[in-house]
Amino acid sequence: MAEQPVAKRPATQPTTIDDLPENLLIRILSLLPLISAIQTSFISRKWRNLWHSLPSLKFKITKFPRNPASPLSLIVQQFSDFVSQTLINRPNTLPLRKFSLLFLYSSNHRYRSLVTTWLRYALDCSVKELNFRFAVYPKRRENNDGSENSPYYDFHLSDLMNNTSVIRLMLCRCEIIMPSRNLVRFESLRSLELVEVDLSDELLSDLILRCENLKKLVLRQFHGLRKFRIVSEKLQDLELSRYYVENAEDFDSSVEICTPNLSRIEIRYFYVANYKGDLSSVVEAELRLLERETEGYIFQCWSKPMSLLTGVQRLTVQNNLLLFIHSEMKPDESFQFKNLKHLELKTGYTHSEMVGLAALLMQAPVLETLVLDYVYQTEKEASFYDDFKARPFTFDIPSLQEVKMTNFRNTDLEYHVLALLGREKVVLNKVVLVPAKLERSSLSGPMVFDLTAYEDWTSAIAALLRHRLVPQK
Repeated sequence: MAEQPVAKRPATQPTTIDDLPENLLIRILSLLPLISAIQTSFISRKWRNLWHSLPSLKFKITKFPRNPASPLSLIVQQFSDFVSQTLINRPNTLPLRKFSLLFLYSSNHRYRSLVTTWLRYALDCSVKELNFRFAVYPKRRENNDGSENSPYYDFHLSDLMNNTSVIRLMLCRCEIIMPSRNLVRFESLRSLELVEVDLSDELLSDLILRCENLKKLVLRQFHGLRKFRIVSEKLQDLELSRYYVENAEDFDSSVEICTPNLSRIEIRYFYVANYKGDLSSVVEAELRLLERETEGYIFQCWSKPMSLLTGVQRLTVQNNLLLFIHSEMKPDESFQFKNLKHLELKTGYTHSEMVGLAALLMQAPVLETLVLDYVYQTEKEASFYDDFKARPFTFDIPSLQEVKMTNFRNTDLEYHVLALLGREKVVLNKVVLVPAKLERSSLSGPMVFDLTAYEDWTSAIAALLRHRLVPQK
């Protein structure tokens, strides 16, 4: 049979960036700083208006080109001119997914008017996500009559009254002005993040109530609040962080949480003495507090929400569990984390902390995964546990299947804890060691040990010790 001639491939022209589809070019532009994306309009006619279709506009004064010798006031003026000119050149008939502004704000009339103009432009573009962050400059300013002028930008929520597009709102260092009409609702909002905003107890509670479809709420770095309420039928995710009261021993401060569909809560350094409400719907929680001068106050702030997490399945917490379980702060003797399956614990692996861990394990009968993350313990923190240094303990872990040690430092204490786990009857089948980044250590990537390959726990521990890597001298 005669061979068929092989068809020649047609010659192809070299591919250039201009040959790429427009949606891919826009994707490339979105990875550039905004000012660089705009400068591509000088490449060719095809690129002239391409940046208009960017789904997000991110104006950050920290990323704005500047002359280090220029005074700060000139940099602020040049940046504000850039923002204004950009919005003038971009048609406001094009939709916008996200508008972000990080601005060094000065509370004079010119900048207040400009920011308001930028906000209304974003709303005209049916923006979905609105992110307004301000660095305050100057911090305080006196009016002609001697009174102090607020350094914060006045964000009038009335601008959102007739808006149905904004689903995510983030405000940092703003003074929120509520609409005068009580019937106003913000039905489009699904996510609300407030950082260092000026709000009273009543205004904050009222604002949350007006966001009827809110699913995520973040409150950070609040000052001066004492008694407020979080009432939301549809809220699923709540983050409370860095709240301070004027008096560090203000046992009268409180927050009432009425959120029947809440599934996740994160509390970081949020010093409220009294938590009210029902958190039994929460399945994932993270609780962390810093050391404070008043021991009783910090543990009251920490233990109140802990005692409400009766249905939690995933819990990340620092090892204050010892004092929580062995003190009167524990709700009652029958208290248990009946659904807890995953626990992440910050610990220093001291004997007293292991007493606390053992006490917790007795309250978590179905725990399957234990993650231990090493943290350095100060002398004052260690002194909290002096009463427990000589107390014996045993681990009750009938359901534990996996232990993971992060920030692993290859110390005797860590291996001693692993050996202690082997004293009990367990179904543990996996140990993962994630080394810390020590400059002079030979530890590299994570070490995973499948314990089902060994006859018993003694053999498994021996294997762990054989694989132990000694830090380089």
